[in-house]
Amino acid sequence: MRDYFYEGGVCGPCNVEMGTPLPKWLKYDRQVLRFYCYFKEPVNERRDENFRVRKCTIYFYLEDGSIHVSEPRQDNSGLMQGQFLKRHRIPKKDGSGYLSVKDFVLGTDLTIYDRTFRICNCDTFTRRYLMKHRFEVGNEEDVPGEPLSAYRKSLERHRVKVHKEYANKQFLENDGKVLRFFCVWDDRGAVYGERRPYVLHYFLADDTIEILEMHERNNGRYPFPMMLRRMKLPREIPTDLLAQHVHKSSCYNECDLHIGSFLTIYGRDLLLHDCDDFTRQYYKEKWGVTDDMLEPVAEKAPVLARMEVPPYNGYGSDADSMQNCISLIPKAAMKDFNKFLNNDGKIMCFSARFAEDANHRVIGPDRGRLFVFQYYLSDDTIAIYEPPARNSGIVGGKFLYRQDSPPKPGTKRPYGPSDMLVGAKLEIHRHLFELLQADEWTLKYMERNLSTFPQSDYRRAYCKVIFPYCLLFISSHGSFAAKFFD
Repeated sequence: MRDYFYEGGVCGPCNVEMGTPLPKWLKYDRQVLRFYCYFKEPVNERRDENFRVRKCTIYFYLEDGSIHVSEPRQDNSGLMQGQFLKRHRIPKKDGSGYLSVKDFVLGTDLTIYDRTFRICNCDTFTRRYLMKHRFEVGNEEDVPGEPLSAYRKSLERHRVKVHKEYANKQFLENDGKVLRFFCVWDDRGAVYGERRPYVLHYFLADDTIEILEMHERNNGRYPFPMMLRRMKLPREIPTDLLAQHVHKSSCYNECDLHIGSFLTIYGRDLLLHDCDDFTRQYYKEKWGVTDDMLEPVAEKAPVLARMEVPPYNGYGSDADSMQNCISLIPKAAMKDFNKFLNNDGKIMCFSARFAEDANHRVIGPDRGRLFVFQYYLSDDTIAIYEPPARNSGIVGGKFLYRQDSPPKPGTKRPYGPSDMLVGAKLEIHRHLFELLQADEWTLKYMERNLSTFPQSDYRRAYCKVIFPYCLLFISSHGSFAAKFFD
C-alpha cells in the first residue's frame, strides 16, 4: 500500500492531476531495451578451431535498471544454452556504480563479470529510445563467423547422395498408404445366387490384400467381418495349399488392379467397379492414368415389377377394395373428419325417374315410377327411396341402400355434389336416373355455393336469356339502340 503513494503522501491519480512527474517503475513499466551481442570462448582441446563465437541477447529493464542475459538455443550444439545470466543490477568493472543505458553503445565492448561482450546491434524500439533521449547509439556490426562454419558448408556443398536399396525401403515410404477398391461378386447365374458387394484394400507397404464384406440391412446373412484376411493373394490357386512361402511375382500387385478388371479370389471372380479419391489420385500421379480410365463401372438398374391396382370387383366400396390391395390385413378407410363436422345432416334431395338413351331402355310399367334421390354431403353417399304408389302393383320402400357414390361412366371419379343438378342424368348400377326437381333447401344450398354449382347463378341465366333479344333489338333499331344501351 505504501508503494501506491508518492513523496508527500499523495496517491498516484492525484499526483498525475497535480503535474508531478511519474516514478520510473510506473513510467517505464514493461519497457525493455534489447541488444544483440556475442563473446568469444576459447577452445583449447581442438586443433581445427581455437575459439567459438557464442551469440547472446542482453535485456535492460528501464523500470529498475536490472539486466538479464540469455543465449538462444541451437540444435546439436552440445552447449548448455538458454538463460546465461539472471536478472539483477550489474556493477561496473571499476566499482563506480551499476551499468546504465549510456554504457550500451553499438560497436563497443561491455565487460560483465570479467566476460567481454561485443555489442553488435539492437531492435527498433531500443534504437528509437536511445535517439529520443539523445544517448549515443554507435554503429552496428555483423557477427563474425566461426572458423569451422566455412569448412562445414564446403562439406555440405560437395556431398554426394548415394541411393541405396535397403530391405525395408518400401515399408518406410508407403507405411499407412492403402488403396481401396469397391468390387462386386455376381453369382446370380447359380441357384440361389445373388449379387454381393465387397471392399478390397491393397496395402502398399507390403503388397498384401484384404477383402471386407459390406452388409446390407435385412440381407439374411451372418455379419461376418471379412471374406479374405490380409495376405499376399496369388493369381492362381497354388497346387500346394500348405506352402508357407509364395513367390512375389505370382501374386497380385498394384499394376493388376484397375477399374473394370476381374480378380480371381480362389475361384470367385470379383469385378472392380469403383475406387476412392486417394486411389484415383495415386494412379494419376504414379502411373499417369487418365480420368476416362478411372470412370466407375455402372450397372444397369434392374426392372422392378410394377404394382398395379386391380379393377373394382363390385364387392363393397372402392375404398374398401383399395385397402385389401395396400395391406394383407385390411383396415377401415380413413374418412374426412372435418368434412363430416361441417356437412353433418346436410342432404340434397331430388325427385327422379328412369331415363332412356342408346344403352338404356325403360319398359312400360317403369315409365311412371318416381323416386326420391338423396345425396349426403357429409360422406358423399347416396340413397334412393321409392314412395309407394296406389294400385301400381309395385311395392315401395328402399330402392338403394345408402352407400358410397359410384364412379361416373368412363371415369374412376365418383359422382360429386357438382353432378347433382336438375335435369342431370346419373347412371347408378346400370340404371339411368334423371333428376326432375329439388326441394327448397337444396336450391338455396346451390345458390349459396355458386363456385360448386355455377348453373344456380341467376345472373348467368339472365344474361343467357336476355342477350339474344338485345342483339335482335340493336339490329332492328340501329344506332339509336346502341346509344341507349351505352
